[in-house]
Amino acid sequence: MLDRKGAGRIIFVGGSGLYDGLDSNAVTAALGRPVVNLGLYGGFGISSILREAGPHLRKGDLVVLIPEYSVLLEPFRDETRKWLFTLSPARSYARLYGMRPSGMALFLEDFFSLLRSKVLAAPKKIVRTVRGKATDTTGNGYVLYHDRFNSFGDSLKPFRKVPPEKIEGRGVADGGEMFNQTFSEVNEFNRFAAARGVDVVFVFPAYPREEFGLNRD
Repeated sequence: MLDRKGAGRIIFVGGSGLYDGLDSNAVTAALGRPVVNLGLYGGFGISSILREAGPHLRKGDLVVLIPEYSVLLEPFRDETRKWLFTLSPARSYARLYGMRPSGMALFLEDFFSLLRSKVLAAPKKIVRTVRGKATDTTGNGYVLYHDRFNSFGDSLKPFRKVPPEKIEGRGVADGGEMFNQTFSEVNEFNRFAAARGVDVVFVFPAYPREEFGLNRD
């Protein structure tokens, strides 16, 4: 999407709050600018997504960061490592695995897991082709992509309302050093973007009032 969309884009970056909660078509209609929704999953962290978006930025773009607390508090979760690797293998190998025996073991584990995913996807691809719903698995890498996402990257699943007792009073987020490290990387990204003529804004997402109070510091 970052390669396909035109100039003056608004690029949203965050976790599933954007994946599930952004109406990109409404933003485009209101502002007359192309929108790309890079919200996906908090387990990727925000730094990893910023690294992937950076090379695709164009002068006149606007990047809007709306990360949940959890996206700021950890670099990435282990189960997402293999998917981050597939985004840019050459650039990501050293960062994700390093040059050590344990890193090679992790890489082999992830490689065979990815291979298994592709093998399991093959029958789905065949069935969809027979039914006239073939998708480009080399382009987006996900057989069901067009059933789950629209052209902006928004989720096509209906928004699921959650009762208040499920989201209120969950406690205090313990950021620690990772929080500072993440903001250091966000600031570095901001400087990189500015050099390309790209504006960056940071907005915290909507949160339950009680939980916001607990995490005000």
